[in-house]
Amino acid sequence: MADEQESQVSGCSTDSSVHLIREIEKTYTVRLFDRQVLAFYENDQVQLVPLAQLNSGVAGGTIQPETLYFNNTVLTKNELENNWIIPVGKSWLASRFAIPGPVES
Repeated sequence: MADEQESQVSGCSTDSSVHLIREIEKTYTVRLFDRQVLAFYENDQVQLVPLAQLNSGVAGGTIQPETLYFNNTVLTKNELENNWIIPVGKSWLASRFAIPGPVES
């Protein structure tokens, strides 16, 4: 994250941040750039679920609308602070659940 009022984001700063994240990946044996892996918070632990297994998690009930999800689609500092960890039912994954909409009269 950069405060563009303090300094402009450039290719060099972007390269530096990517290098730092790659070092963290190596140190902790994680894949932070893999968009095919979703992160959920359950039972006081982070659970990683491959996107290909999402439907079976929903069908089996291990992933529910109330399950906390790391919403890595955030774009701003405000979104990071307020909408990074949200219930699945309030994320782009909500469409995976058969949640009835309001009844029209």
